[in-house]
Amino acid sequence: MRYIDRYRFVVGGSLGLLFAPSIAFAQFANLQCTAGSDVCPIIQNLEKQLLYPVVDVLLGASVLVFVLGIVEYLWQLRDGKPSPEGQKHMLYGLAGLFIVTASTAIMNMIAGTVVAFFH
Repeated sequence: MRYIDRYRFVVGGSLGLLFAPSIAFAQFANLQCTAGSDVCPIIQNLEKQLLYPVVDVLLGASVLVFVLGIVEYLWQLRDGKPSPEGQKHMLYGLAGLFIVTASTAIMNMIAGTVVAFFH
């Protein structure tokens, strides 16, 4: 019974994290720049050229650590003993995903506020 509960937790958490980037990027999707604003293109260029690539790399690294933790945990569980290292890697991966997603959402809200202020 314990194995099934752990499996459900791991699979459910993984499926929930698939939607985390779409939630973080949802805030800034519908903002439009006006012709007279000089700040809006600067913010949008910084977002496209700097923010999105960094977020993609960090999200990829977090997912990789999480998946490697799952594989390590399940590999050791097959032998009858759960791996504390696998649990740590899963926890670090989840924490990384949460931090990157939350910080992206906060930065998008700040950028949206600045763009809305200069409309």
